[in-house]
Amino acid sequence: VRYDNNSLYGGTVNPRASAIFKFSDDATVKVLYGEAFQEPAPLQLFGGWNGRAANPDLKPEEASNLEFIFMYQGAYILHDISVFRAKYKNVIKEEAENAGSRNITGLEYRARFNIKNVFLGLPDIDGYFYYTYTDSESSITYNHVEQEWNEKKSSLGDIAQHKVNVGLNWPLRDNFE
Repeated sequence: VRYDNNSLYGGTVNPRASAIFKFSDDATVKVLYGEAFQEPAPLQLFGGWNGRAANPDLKPEEASNLEFIFMYQGAYILHDISVFRAKYKNVIKEEAENAGSRNITGLEYRARFNIKNVFLGLPDIDGYFYYTYTDSESSITYNHVEQEWNEKKSSLGDIAQHKVNVGLNWPLRDNFE
């Protein structure tokens, strides 16, 4: 549990908890929960130079996250599947404004493998495959025609809905002198 006491915003208690259940030497389940508090940057509260948007009435951003993770270690591959949900309140925009709330839900699959190198005497070949699906929703959206923010749910444009990351490390020599 974390307690913060801010001279502008008062005190806040932010719990974090995790539980790990090991079903066998190969299978584990993790449950994670956390809350956070982020005060606005001084630059957003008070400005810093002529023309910089400032807002001394900004509220701190608050976040909570819940995640379930299942891990399975096979003979050559470590599988890791997680499902998560994050909620944000009083989101702080660059324009020194609070921008409603955001909800992010997702699923992630991660696999790491390690196999013997076909070139004898060299380190093992290892690699990874990551896939993430994210559904992100904001309580406000920008209307480009009217050039203003509206209270209307929309997807966040800065979070990709699908992400794939693949890598392979295959040692071909002991060193590169």
